Amino acid sequence: MDPTPDGQILRDLQTNWVWVPDWIDAPTKGEAARLVIFRCSLAVERPEDLTPEALIRLSADTRYKLLINGRRVCVGPTRGSDRLWYYDTVDVRPFLRQGINELRIKVLRYFPGVDAGIPFARTAKPGLTVLGTVAGQDLSTGSGKGMWSCQVQGQVYYTSKSKQDIFLHTYEIVKPSVDDSPWLDVERYKLIGHYGILPPWRLSPRMIPLAEESPAVIKAITVDQSTQPNAKWDAFLHGGQISLLPDTTHRIELEYEVHSTAFLRLVFAGGDNRGSHLSITYSECYETVPPPQGRRHGKGDRTKKEGQVLVGPRDRYEFGETDGGGDEVYEPFWWKTFRFLAIDIRVGPNPLHLRSLVATQTNYPIAVTAEWCEPQSDERRAMWDISVRTLRNCMFDGYSDCPFYEQLQYCEDARSAMLFHYVLSGDDRLARQAIVAFSASIQPDGLICGRYPAHGTQIITGFALFWVLQVCDHMLHFSDKVFAERFLNTIDSVLAYFEGKVCPTTGLVSELPSSYWSFVDWHEDWTEDRTFRDPGVPKAGRKNGTWSFFSMLYVYTLRQACKLLNQLDKSALVHEYTARADRTTKAVIKHCFDGQYFTDSIASLQDREGDGADAPRYSQHSQLWAILCGAVASEELPTLGRRLMSDAFAFRNDARGAFAACSYPMLHYAFRALSSVGLYEELFESMWDPWRRMIANNLTTWQEDEVNARSDCHEWSSLPIWEFATEVAGLRPLEPGWTKVLFAPRVALAPQLDAAINMGNRGLATVRWSKTDHRSVRVELRLARPTALVSRLPDKGEVDHGVVQELGMEIPIPG
Repeated sequence: MDPTPDGQILRDLQTNWVWVPDWIDAPTKGEAARLVIFRCSLAVERPEDLTPEALIRLSADTRYKLLINGRRVCVGPTRGSDRLWYYDTVDVRPFLRQGINELRIKVLRYFPGVDAGIPFARTAKPGLTVLGTVAGQDLSTGSGKGMWSCQVQGQVYYTSKSKQDIFLHTYEIVKPSVDDSPWLDVERYKLIGHYGILPPWRLSPRMIPLAEESPAVIKAITVDQSTQPNAKWDAFLHGGQISLLPDTTHRIELEYEVHSTAFLRLVFAGGDNRGSHLSITYSECYETVPPPQGRRHGKGDRTKKEGQVLVGPRDRYEFGETDGGGDEVYEPFWWKTFRFLAIDIRVGPNPLHLRSLVATQTNYPIAVTAEWCEPQSDERRAMWDISVRTLRNCMFDGYSDCPFYEQLQYCEDARSAMLFHYVLSGDDRLARQAIVAFSASIQPDGLICGRYPAHGTQIITGFALFWVLQVCDHMLHFSDKVFAERFLNTIDSVLAYFEGKVCPTTGLVSELPSSYWSFVDWHEDWTEDRTFRDPGVPKAGRKNGTWSFFSMLYVYTLRQACKLLNQLDKSALVHEYTARADRTTKAVIKHCFDGQYFTDSIASLQDREGDGADAPRYSQHSQLWAILCGAVASEELPTLGRRLMSDAFAFRNDARGAFAACSYPMLHYAFRALSSVGLYEELFESMWDPWRRMIANNLTTWQEDEVNARSDCHEWSSLPIWEFATEVAGLRPLEPGWTKVLFAPRVALAPQLDAAINMGNRGLATVRWSKTDHRSVRVELRLARPTALVSRLPDKGEVDHGVVQELGMEIPIPG
């Protein structure tokens, strides 16, 4: 982050944009992107010539990697869009040495007209801009002719046609035999800076810290084919070297300790290595190919090799000839996601000497300070650790749904990830960046994009409402009124869109555009068909364009927005929003409740939708959202609400099949409904069965869902973090910024606990309890500073303790 952002820095960066002369900004060989290298030299005569910090500022379109003396410094810029483009501030002093230093910046440019590199938004122009003076030398790209030179890398090809990679297109084919372009002086852009004409890049300082790095550790090696014995390969992985004989073929499979997001770097001895080549396949697990009938992926035990294979995209590298005895190094431009690597090497006419293979984990510096220690439950400790690892792997410069396939930031997914992140570290910087980004994606009809920043516009109808909830959550956890107020107009636009979709006849949100994706959740029966192409949408409602979910979610969001407005002392819209919510709630009760359960569409049409006898008549979703939106009145929660949730979620053989089940993201909201009707503790253990199945299948991160089993790492599945912290330990904010706290520990769920939970800007709270005898538990709460506190216990109800910093209670053990 820039310590001194000001207008002059922005102006100088905008005037320093350069690129390659005579560039064609389109594929010439069907590629997804093209790589360009920029270089300059920096002479450091004496160490004292360097100031304590040697800052340079830089940005590029589309992505850059900065190397100094061959050492990777950072990659960037952090994800932005044509509406808000970021620059990075980097201290290069630790990477410099006395004498001549070479700075290289690799820029990977994705073409705007190509449907590839979906997570990488780009503007209409490619470019690089650098600003900074180090050791008395101006390193700015606009400093003059001859300072910076550039070269188009013809040797590196980014395919856009891999069946294993339909989103990222970061996988490379490197051929040293292909000639690179000659080195040229950079060409400076002449950008119009007046008459209100804006440059392509709306520059702003980076909002988040640079990524952190740590070693990715190999757990096991399998030698499938090699003339070298296993012992030599094992010695190589423990710091040795290995020599491969001419005209031999080798295949090794590496298992890392955990699912990783890492830069991979292979070093070979230099010389004439022509004729040799390697490929690296990145995989999350072993699976059956082709998958069993009726499944998209054949996954079970992720470590079971027998009868299964590693599936995934790959990088391919052909060796060349190095001069001067230097090593031949291969490091792909972008970091990769994997738990397993399959490395295939074909040695040419000369021996090939492999010196090292290093994987370096990279991710957002999440700085976890929360803790969970439950001595009598190794299972919950494992759930906590796997959840933290999953979330970490889904955070680089945004909240990414799954790092292996997409690396895209979605509204619903990010809302859950933000909440998990808040209680883990109390850090809101990544969340702020995401909230700002989503708001910038607003469309003419008032909705925002379902995923953003991204190349291409995708609208997922309900996701805009989850963005509104993000703003409400941030205000509750951090009480930043100035930040929240900037989004009120966009919130009103989103809510106005849904109000405009309310049918005057039924009062329900209806006739949602078919060009938008009206996604609700992943369910095996909510598949696409010949007349309806979008999966994840309840079958009931497809003909009339009315799904109860959207009316319920709209009402729930209206009520949360009212709380936000009151917190901001902006009460003018509260009456209108409340009236809308009450009116739509009545319509939900009238048209979506059939006297027994809430239906996925209009109850009177449910049997005439033509869904087929095997389609579920109801969903868990409709029951839980009816409760959350207030369609079940508060006085009815202990009776009607409890029955709805019990029938939908008490996993009995006679009830489960009647309701389409929630996948992992929706279980977050199911837990909220269970809590409100008093079923939380009763169903707590059975609700974690999907996570137990993942542990039994040897996952080290949580998978995306049980329907597709596509990705083995997905942020929304890290739900144990939230449930353990806010429901078991029982600590939640009641007023913005945690200035008033609810403490409702569920001692029946854990006989002993020692936990630490982040309270936003108010620091860390610790919750401890243990049995004092067979009848009671001693509970202790310590807050970082005095805070207004309300406790809620089954036998005492709510008790206002005033402002306290410590609290100790004896709680009877239920039952």
